[in-house]
Amino acid sequence: MMEKLIVVRHSERLDEVDQRQWNKIVEKKFAHSHDSHARFCFGSDPPITSNGVVLSRDAAATVLEIIKANPSAEKRVVLYSSKLLRCVQTCYEIATQLKLPMHVSTGLALTAAAVESCVSAS
Repeated sequence: MMEKLIVVRHSERLDEVDQRQWNKIVEKKFAHSHDSHARFCFGSDPPITSNGVVLSRDAAATVLEIIKANPSAEKRVVLYSSKLLRCVQTCYEIATQLKLPMHVSTGLALTAAAVESCVSAS
């Protein structure tokens, strides 16, 4: 029996589609704040777009097709997400469509950040 690992990256991010709109949201939220760390953290964690929701549901349909092609796999499907908003939103849409629970893990975002820093350093 062949095992499969399906990795789905977060869906379409608002800041990558409409940076001006995202900047306005960040500015409005922190208009009366001098907390630059909170501003940076919030600004670095944009939501997915409405199209991102549709794309997440499409990803769920693809995952469901893979599961249906291998019925024994249904018992072993586990959904994990990092704590980043865009990842949680993407995973939530997939979990909802598949009627499965999702698990949020801090370690996934930390691992992705470490890999990214290694790739950009080389």
